Amino acid sequence: MTVLSSQVEASDAFDERRARMEELVAELRERTAQVARGGGEKALEKHRSRGKLTARERVDRLLDPDTAFLELSALAAWELYDGQAPGAGIVTGIGVIWLFRTLPVPSSTTCARTWVLAPRSPVPVPL
Repeated sequence: MTVLSSQVEASDAFDERRARMEELVAELRERTAQVARGGGEKALEKHRSRGKLTARERVDRLLDPDTAFLELSALAAWELYDGQAPGAGIVTGIGVIWLFRTLPVPSSTTCARTWVLAPRSPVPVPL
């Protein structure tokens, strides 16, 4: 494997930008973790008492084992609706199901819909 060497010249401006980027990355991770927890313990308990899985749990079970899931809209509706709609109540992303790249789209209250991302197709194809 080729090792790339850095061409960055360290300076005060570079250090300031790096520190700011690290702050933004930490903020992004904190926010996405908060969204991943869903609507809070009370909402989660209510969901579980009905024998239901959360949208993220359904996606996890739907995806092929040991494959990645690229979530696309985790921060949709951020700071809207008094924090009552984390991720706008929907989980969207790209994952692998039965070796096909797919776009599973479960909402927090309905069954999952899944589209296959067909090669060279401008739009997803419903499964």
